[in-house]
Amino acid sequence: SCKLVIMHSSKKQAIDKALKSLAGEEALLVRINGRCMMPLIEDGEMIQIRSQRNYLPGDVLIKRVNSGQLVAHRLLGAYPRSGNLYYITRADNAGREDGAVAEGQIIGKIVGGDCMHEAIHVPLSARLNAVGHFFLLISRRLGRRLFSAHK
Repeated sequence: SCKLVIMHSSKKQAIDKALKSLAGEEALLVRINGRCMMPLIEDGEMIQIRSQRNYLPGDVLIKRVNSGQLVAHRLLGAYPRSGNLYYITRADNAGREDGAVAEGQIIGKIVGGDCMHEAIHVPLSARLNAVGHFFLLISRRLGRRLFSAHK
């Protein structure tokens, strides 16, 4: 998994809120540690992230995962549940998607840095690919629910 080198704390929610607020005002510069988004983002590259009001499938998001790490993964899609918005992401070099993360766990998206141009200005083909993976995931989950309901 691609990890960002940022301190960990027992007060992660407060830190995330502060990071998101800072990233909303100006781009934050962070170093990537990992290979899960190669060749788009190389291990050790510096990237800039900004908090946005909305994110589109294909955007590379920085999010807090349940282990406490901050990671950079591609957005496949989002869905509402119980008044909250949840995001599904996946590393470009992963065989499957990540677990859903709540909107509050999203710090921002890549807007600049040493990474490839396509990480910042996501091509239509990458957006369509992300949407396709999201629909495939949703159809598999719906299929499992329908199958288990008929047992």
